Amino acid sequence: MIWKFSKEQRVSRNHIQKRDKNFTKVQVGPFSNYVLTFVLFLIVVGLVTPYLYYHQYNYKVGDFCSEKIVSPYDFAVLDLDTLAEKQEFALSKEKDLYQFDLTYSDKAIMVVEGIFDEATTIKEKEELKKDLELAKDALNEIIIQEYQIHLSDGTLRTIIKNADYKKLLQHLKDIFENLYLEKGIVKNKERFIIARSNNMITPRIVGEKRLVPDPLKMDVIGYPEEVGERVDVLVSKIYSSSKAKWSQEIAEAISELSKSLVVDLGPNIVFLRDETLKRRADVKSGVQVDKIIVNKGDVILDKQLVSHKEKIILDKLNEYLRTAVINTFFSHALIIFIFFVMIAVYLKRFHPLFRFNTKNIFIIFFPFIIVLAISRVLLSLNLQTIAGYFFPIGVMGMLFLLLLDVRAAMVMVIFGTMLFGMQTSFDYRYLVVALMGGMTAVYSLYGIKRRWDIILTGITIGFVNMVSIALVNLMNNPTGLTLSYKFIGIGMVNGFFCAMITISSLPIFEYFLGVTTDIRLLELTGVKHPLLEELAEKAPASYQHSLNVAKLAEDAATAIGASYLLSRAGAYFHDIGKAKNSKYFSENQMTEEEKSLHNELTPKQSADIIKRHVLEGIELGKKHHLPQPVIDIIGQHHGDSIITFFYDEALNQSDNEEVDEEDFRYPCPKPLSPEAGILLLADAVEAATTSINPKSEEEISSLVSKLINEKFIDGQLNDCALTLQQLHKIGEAFVKQLIGRYHKRIAYPWQKE
Repeated sequence: MIWKFSKEQRVSRNHIQKRDKNFTKVQVGPFSNYVLTFVLFLIVVGLVTPYLYYHQYNYKVGDFCSEKIVSPYDFAVLDLDTLAEKQEFALSKEKDLYQFDLTYSDKAIMVVEGIFDEATTIKEKEELKKDLELAKDALNEIIIQEYQIHLSDGTLRTIIKNADYKKLLQHLKDIFENLYLEKGIVKNKERFIIARSNNMITPRIVGEKRLVPDPLKMDVIGYPEEVGERVDVLVSKIYSSSKAKWSQEIAEAISELSKSLVVDLGPNIVFLRDETLKRRADVKSGVQVDKIIVNKGDVILDKQLVSHKEKIILDKLNEYLRTAVINTFFSHALIIFIFFVMIAVYLKRFHPLFRFNTKNIFIIFFPFIIVLAISRVLLSLNLQTIAGYFFPIGVMGMLFLLLLDVRAAMVMVIFGTMLFGMQTSFDYRYLVVALMGGMTAVYSLYGIKRRWDIILTGITIGFVNMVSIALVNLMNNPTGLTLSYKFIGIGMVNGFFCAMITISSLPIFEYFLGVTTDIRLLELTGVKHPLLEELAEKAPASYQHSLNVAKLAEDAATAIGASYLLSRAGAYFHDIGKAKNSKYFSENQMTEEEKSLHNELTPKQSADIIKRHVLEGIELGKKHHLPQPVIDIIGQHHGDSIITFFYDEALNQSDNEEVDEEDFRYPCPKPLSPEAGILLLADAVEAATTSINPKSEEEISSLVSKLINEKFIDGQLNDCALTLQQLHKIGEAFVKQLIGRYHKRIAYPWQKE
């Protein structure tokens, strides 16, 4: 049967190289992947954040609290209600400040004396003696200019006439002393009397101390409404008691002059408003507010009546809870975002083939969600200590080891421990136990060979947890080990629980997400797979070749730290496409008729049949639901290398006609992973050594070096991230394995004959 390739299957060398180059770039998935990432990120934040909701304690003073309320924070409460009461009480004792000026009577007398002196001077002037009107006008001008006082013409004439009347001056002095010293003049008489009756006046005396009545006991005069009436009373009293008979005009002059001076000087009892207000403000600000300190864990209420103190504490707690939810969520979200950015950077640097797709998004987030959800459930049940020692970080260590690799597992364990620390306020005891348990999971499960190893790893985690719990409690209490056996038991149960969760989680990744785990690879390499049985039946030599390649690839992968399980599984299945046309492959040709099958075909037709086994292998792998990494190895195990035998035949038969080299190259991508690169080399080495059958270690070493160099020079290893040092180790592993296979034996007698 002659196989021919369609146009789509004929991939040019340039197109393959361009596709391979683009394939190595980070592929950005659809918008739905970003939405999925954001949703899973919010789930992680929600599991880590202690409070995503807050309960308001709406109790009033006198209500009965039927629950126990414990403070989740350290905070201080200012008793503002009590502060207001204390301030009002302090202000109630702060009196109004009034200034009592005892110098006003002297000031008035000085003005009167000045006026009378001016009148006397004017009266003695020759030109004014005989003209009273001129004298009056002169005195009026002086009084207005000097004292800003306006007097009537009659009063001015009376003053000039009686300027030398000494007793008149004494009467005026008596009037002013009565007004300012015996009585006192105040602007707001009603306010003053109320404050005085409540003993809310603090007097400030201005002037020399005199034998005057107590300022707080004076029968004060209201300004200005009562001043004129009081002056009239005093003038009338003086006028009626005077031995000398006054004329009416003198009485009127004294009255007008007194009233004018009092109005001009103003009240001598003054409310110092600004200073009083300042003193009140100082007193108010000086009142210390009562501060109530509440520590985390303090019992605020426990099935009791709510007092004023507890009410203000609850109000403050409600305020903290409202702001704490927002602040805690955003701070946790930012930290967790940084963590996952660091994880993304790590994967980009150390896992260049990692793709941003739905499957890988779940691979990264799902282990975090599993362990954090278990911890959150225990914490929500107020099982703080149990949750701290029961955190199943081992699940993350084992899952990431099986899903990614050992380095990624250790990195994820560290980040998982930090997220757990955010759940438990970074209690160092829980962090130490979690970190040691997680690292134990990674170290113990590394190199897994059977599913039972997960159970053994869980038991190991349990023992390490027990020791860790004992040690951290000894650190807490260095004087003696006081540890509950319950917690030691939790450590052991934790390990077993981690194993069970890991085993039960694997099907989710393997069957629902199509993830290839080491467990899945172990199952594939059991040699009982239907495809391998079919290959063993239809192409026994190819089957044996696959087993030999598997041993070479496994040793080489172990030597450079690649996945030996993926290398072994890829080797087992890499030639399954040969089962359909097994007789066209030299290792399966037993009879002369089978060996001459290609004689009836052109070199190009023969090359097409050889190339076809790769595509057939990919189709069979997909049909039997092989893991994608294994299918990738099937498609990449020859790269785009040339089928040399038939290419040389084509050149010999060409009669100088041009032969297209692309017709004799495999239409497949070059190896894109270290495991695929190893298999390409192992396949070539195994086929060559079987054909040549080297006799010595030197021949084996020389042949291995030659084949590796040929593949390297041909560019087949350009995209699989294998270094020269790793290629050297791979070659050493091949040589060591082949020496064991081709070692010399003692010849038996029948062989000598």
